[in-house]
Parts: sequence; C-alpha cells; structure tokens
Amino acid sequence: MNRMETAIESLAGKDAEKAHNDMSFACNVYHLDRNDFVGQIAVQKPKTRKVWTNICWYWLKYLSDAYAKDNYDDRNKQSCYTGYHLFNASAYKNKPLPELPRDNFIRIYIGGMTYDHPTLKQSFSSLVFAWLNYSASEKGERNAKRAVKEIMKMRGEHWYTMPMI
Repeated sequence: MNRMETAIESLAGKDAEKAHNDMSFACNVYHLDRNDFVGQIAVQKPKTRKVWTNICWYWLKYLSDAYAKDNYDDRNKQSCYTGYHLFNASAYKNKPLPELPRDNFIRIYIGGMTYDHPTLKQSFSSLVFAWLNYSASEKGERNAKRAVKEIMKMRGEHWYTMPMI
C-alpha cells in the first residue's frame, strides 16, 4: 500500500490524529498526483467520501478565515486566496458550517493540518481543490458547482491545477 492509499484508508477509521499524520506523510512527496488521489477517493465507500468532502469544506473555511485575517505566509497565499473565494461563493457563507465538538474526527484532522509545514498545507489544499472540482463537474454536487463556477471565472477551467507556490 502506498502513502496515499494509507491516507485514504485512514479516513474510514476512528483515529483522526493517525489519519492526519498519514495525510501529512502522503503530501510530503516531490510530485503529488491529484488525479490519482481523486480517482481513489471516488471509488471509496459513501461514508469515506462524505468524511473527505466534509474535511474539504472545513478546510476551505480555515483557508478563508486565514486569508481574511492575513494569517498566512507567501507559501500559502494563493491557497488561502482560492479557499477564501471558494468558501464565499458557497452556500456556507450564508449558512455557516456547524461548530464541531472538540473530539470530532474532522475537527481533530483539520486542527492537525493547520499546524503542518506550509508546503504540506499547500499540497493538501491542492487535493481539496481537485476533489471539489471533481465534485462539481463529475458529481454535480450543488454547493461545489456554485463555488467552482465562481472560481473558474477568476482563474479559468484549470484553476485547481495552478502552482500554489
């Protein structure tokens, strides 16, 4: 099993810290294959896809908040900018995501990712963006479609593949 397969498998578990660590390890590579990742997530059980999709939206909220507060460095500026625009184009801007309990899997996972090295956060963001693009274009997920449509106006159809750094 490769790093990415391990990270995806961890999403179905109960140990959020392990899942976060597995994803950090998977993102710590020279070339991150977003298409392979999306393909692997797409064939997972619905529960795993739902967990990943929820992680994506909470990650966008984190990026949006960081951008709004100027709480990023040059390595994360583009992902925070993109996350800000995606999140604000989604329905979650007006209907906020629910606050998660401290022991919630997604909250622990996202919390771990926020403290990762900026380059790993960039790689992780690219996976989030690729999944949301897939959700909008292939699955027709309403909230993703709305957000992706807006970011495509700004960045073009390959917005999610742009270099982040």
